Amino acid sequence: MRLLSFSVRNYRSFYEEQKISFNEDDKNVTAIFGPNGSGKSNLFKAMVFYRNFILYSTRFHEGKVLGGEQFLLNETGRKEPTVFSAEFKNDKYAFSYQFSVYGGQVEDEKLQRKELGGGALYKTIFSRKSIPKDRFKEFKFTRVLLRETRDDALVLTRAFETNNKIAEEIFGWLKSFQLLAGQQPINITADKVIENQEVKEKVLSYLKRADLYIQDISVERASISGEDFKNSPFRDEVVKEMQQSGHKYKITTVHAVRNLEGRVVAAMPFSMGPGGQESTGTNRMFELAFPLIDTIEKGRVLYIDEFEVNLHPKECLFIVSLFNSLKGNKGKAQLIINTHSKFLMNYIGKNNIYLLGKNHQEATVIGEMKGVRSTEASFEKKYDAGFFGSLPNIGWD
Repeated sequence: MRLLSFSVRNYRSFYEEQKISFNEDDKNVTAIFGPNGSGKSNLFKAMVFYRNFILYSTRFHEGKVLGGEQFLLNETGRKEPTVFSAEFKNDKYAFSYQFSVYGGQVEDEKLQRKELGGGALYKTIFSRKSIPKDRFKEFKFTRVLLRETRDDALVLTRAFETNNKIAEEIFGWLKSFQLLAGQQPINITADKVIENQEVKEKVLSYLKRADLYIQDISVERASISGEDFKNSPFRDEVVKEMQQSGHKYKITTVHAVRNLEGRVVAAMPFSMGPGGQESTGTNRMFELAFPLIDTIEKGRVLYIDEFEVNLHPKECLFIVSLFNSLKGNKGKAQLIINTHSKFLMNYIGKNNIYLLGKNHQEATVIGEMKGVRSTEASFEKKYDAGFFGSLPNIGWD
């Protein structure tokens, strides 16, 4: 699985089309830098919308999802469609798929495909505006399918519901694309640890490698009271998820107790989560454990917004190194991060660094570092000095 490129136009802080192409080198990590307000999280949200709208467009209610996300700082922005496009590949094919939305409806969509190793040209599988001419019968994208698709839904989503084989391939890829925003609930890793002893051992090994002194870990489900919801420190969407699941987790780690000679004489349980003895950084490492392990083992794609939240720089580097390891990442799993951790520039390389900033219209612009004449050892220093831009312009007193 690989994400090859992504572009967005007229969405939130993006006005003119901006594109990122992801390199296929041995780094397997793409880092996106930029000051606060430059559009990093909007790029993340654009990918979230692209993925989720394809997967669930037929379940959305008319007019509630497709409005109000255009670029608002240009008088023409609200009069133009929002456009998303991506290229991605699985083991057999590379796909190019784009769609545009405007006025609460899907304006257009187009799917293309090419066989890997079969040349550079894509073959059109369907174009929404051309379906009425029945040009795409061989792929089962027909006028009947278009009539069955609501104006605020995608033909591709409807095709998947009718067991279209090409749509199934794309959905298989999309379901392997994980996106994690900021602080996540610990439910993902906790669920898997409860369900599978092998996963527990892998998570424990990961935590030990991160030098967190944890000797063992256990997870139990516990019921949630109404008071728990009222006092929850998580965001509203996380609380909603907890309410739907009907339970929370009691997560306990085990640390060694030593005597004056340094010998282990007992075990001491620590609790995780709000109010627990484990640090917020340890909680964060646990939250990320299963998504990271699953992504690497299955050769998937993982995009993390606010990557370094509650993490020490060495822990950030540890996670990046998991993807850069030729031995541990045989499936060439892909990590994309929004980050302020500029020291990572020296480890990721200029071909895998993108810089976001704002132009005079306050629209996000994406810049590359590929053409920069500089050794990797000096990236961080030159970035600090303002050689590459993408820094906050702060007026000091």
